[in-house]
Amino acid sequence: MVTHFMNGASWPLTAVAGGCYALATLALLRWGHRRRARRLGLPDESALVDLDRAVKEERIPADPVLVEALRRVVRADRAQRRRAWWVWPVLGASVLWSAASLWQRHGPVVGVVALVFLLCWFPLLFVLDRRQRARLRRLESRLGR
Repeated sequence: MVTHFMNGASWPLTAVAGGCYALATLALLRWGHRRRARRLGLPDESALVDLDRAVKEERIPADPVLVEALRRVVRADRAQRRRAWWVWPVLGASVLWSAASLWQRHGPVVGVVALVFLLCWFPLLFVLDRRQRARLRRLESRLGR
């Protein structure tokens, strides 16, 4: 029975494991979201969702309490992005390692396709990050320090 599972013939076990990983990821994301809302002094998670939407739309609310909360959100987001300088080198190394691994395991055709895909995906992430940083910078200047 154990060798049956070890040979990769058990797709139900794989599906159950994938479901467990998905639930664990969802629980961690929800926990982080609640923690971030508490750290920023917001009453509940829905206020954080609304403020994140306001950041995305570059909209400043009329309520002074929400403006102050938005100021805290923008300041925290910018500080978090400043601390995350290590993400780009690690992501670049993982992209190259993944493409090399696929090349080694499945041959040059799969490796080149993976490399082209990853080299198109990586700059997209970079552009999206720069866009968000510019959005936060504009909002912070409009909100005042």
